Amino acid sequence: PCLKSVSYLKDLYKEVNKSDLSVIAINGYDTKEKIEKYALKNEILYPEAMIDLEFLNYKVGHIAYPYFVLFDSQDNVIMKQTGFDPAFFEAVGEFLNK
Repeated sequence: PCLKSVSYLKDLYKEVNKSDLSVIAINGYDTKEKIEKYALKNEILYPEAMIDLEFLNYKVGHIAYPYFVLFDSQDNVIMKQTGFDPAFFEAVGEFLNK
């Protein structure tokens, strides 16, 4: 599911005004080298961060992956999605095009 979302994230990142939306991928499974190699091979332009999953689960509770969150400019949660669903990306696009 995480890898399926990459093409949607890439499209979203290309379509939006970077001052209106930031796309950041958080990876808690792979090494830095593996992440960089995958990003280069798949032409991923948005930043990817690494995180300790135990820390993340401690801070926010157990979540399934992938997990998507859309925040507004005041850091309020606008939309969130657990698991991959193309409809989420369509909803984000519609929200951003308002």
